[in-house]
Amino acid sequence: MKKDMLIHITGFWKNESRDGSTYYASKLKSGAKLLLFENGHKRNEKDPDLILCIAAPDSSRDPHDQEAEYL
Repeated sequence: MKKDMLIHITGFWKNESRDGSTYYASKLKSGAKLLLFENGHKRNEKDPDLILCIAAPDSSRDPHDQEAEYL
């Protein structure tokens, strides 16, 4: 696939969890968070390497606060 055919959706930032594992996070304008984890339950080559999760926006968040939003 040619790079000029790709659509940029968001960027991810590398983080370390409490247990020391690496994960990547991003935040959408809606306040929802995208989290990308290594698949710790991978048993064979057909299982995915990474798992993408979405966390609902924080209900206490001000919807007009634009700080720390990427997309």
